[in-house]
Amino acid sequence: MTDENSKADAAHPVERDVMRYPLDVSDCGGNGDRCYMSKGHHDATKFLRKCENDNGRPLDGWCAPVHAWWRAVPDPQYEDGASRYVDAQPHSRGAFPVTYTEPKF
Repeated sequence: MTDENSKADAAHPVERDVMRYPLDVSDCGGNGDRCYMSKGHHDATKFLRKCENDNGRPLDGWCAPVHAWWRAVPDPQYEDGASRYVDAQPHSRGAFPVTYTEPKF
């Protein structure tokens, strides 16, 4: 870990016992819903900046990023093996940390 990363970690602490994931934003909304997520608990400012860059526009009217725990489960409404994300207890089987945002309703 470089000194620069150490300073960034000190300025924006994250849970130390949580596996780290790269900031890789994806649109995980389905059925007309919108939701941007990335595995891992990321800094809110960096996460929003990445969402806006990937989206090509500001995310006006969206909620502040949230840290949560999800797991992927098969979605029975699709026959192609697609899955959906559901809330999970931290560190439980199949659970992973996530940072996400969604539009305000």
